[in-house]
Formats: sequence, structure tokens, C-alpha cells
Amino acid sequence: MISGSPVLMTRGIDDTRYGIVEDVGWTVETLNDTVDGELADLSEDVQARFARIAELIEAIGLPNVREPHVKHIRDSIWEIRLQKTPNTEIEIARERAKELEK
Repeated sequence: MISGSPVLMTRGIDDTRYGIVEDVGWTVETLNDTVDGELADLSEDVQARFARIAELIEAIGLPNVREPHVKHIRDSIWEIRLQKTPNTEIEIARERAKELEK
């Protein structure tokens, strides 16, 4: 979550033509252009930190990345720890996450 904006972290499954299911890792992607704009508005050092944490999530999986890099907030909301996130921003993220579940 960046300033209340969801960043999607999904775990992919590869279903091959032989019916073999294989874990293909985690993918980090932004929700939409609004989130892309919010990321672009961050300072270069914070953007670099975001990129490093995203790479770490993709390499070892979200549950294996811990504080100070990520923090589980509640439900399906995880925070990429770039800076202190106010509660109002967490509520915005919860509302946006509900939209994804529809």
C-alpha cells in the first residue's frame, strides 16, 4: 500500500498442458494509473526503496518478507513500509481492496 493505494501482490500458478501445477512465484504490480502517479510523485530514494522491496517480494514471497520492509495490517492488506502510513490512508486502502474483491 502506498498512500492508501493498493499494490497487488499475487502468487502465480502455472498449469501446464500435462496437468502439472507448479508454483511460479509472486508478482508485484500496481492497481491502476492513479497508483502509478502516486509512486511517481515519491522522491527518488523512496521509489528505489519500493523497487528493492518489490524485488524481494518476487524473489522470496510476501509471507517471507518481514518488517521493516512489509507489515501485515489486517485482512488482505499488507503495507510496503516506505514511510509511516496514517490510519486514514489504511482505510482508503481497505475500501479499494474491497473493489478488487468484486
